[in-house]
Amino acid sequence: MELDEYRKAIEAILLVSDVPVEPSLLAQLLEVPKADIESICSELMVEYKNDNRGFVLANVAGGYRYQTDPSMAPYVERFVLEGQTSRLSAAALETLAIVAYKQPISRMQISAIRGVNVDAVIRTLQQRGYIGEVGKAPWTRKRYLIWDYVNIPRAIRN
Repeated sequence: MELDEYRKAIEAILLVSDVPVEPSLLAQLLEVPKADIESICSELMVEYKNDNRGFVLANVAGGYRYQTDPSMAPYVERFVLEGQTSRLSAAALETLAIVAYKQPISRMQISAIRGVNVDAVIRTLQQRGYIGEVGKAPWTRKRYLIWDYVNIPRAIRN
């Protein structure tokens, strides 16, 4: 394989991976020394930065991955919050059902019911307007309601 072929292979692998890929794994897959992988990835990092692209190749947690350029955060945030008409994930729907059934409920209680950390899901549901914070529980944890999602008129809520 030639250098261009290795570069293309690394790019392809990183594009399909949802977690950082360690250089040792890339070296094993491409059957080249780890030092060569690190050199190629360093070249790609510089190339992407010099080309002023909307993404960067980052070295995160001992591996490489693609991520958006931090300077593009306002646009990406607007797309994620307003421009996407995507459906909710299974985790988000499950969390939404728990909030609808048990409201008012704290983040800690939702985590206990689901058995996983729900911080990211709660943040997504809040940003999309499906749930809202209504105050603090006696033990000072935040509680979330779902009034707007089930279209309960404001007069009934109060």
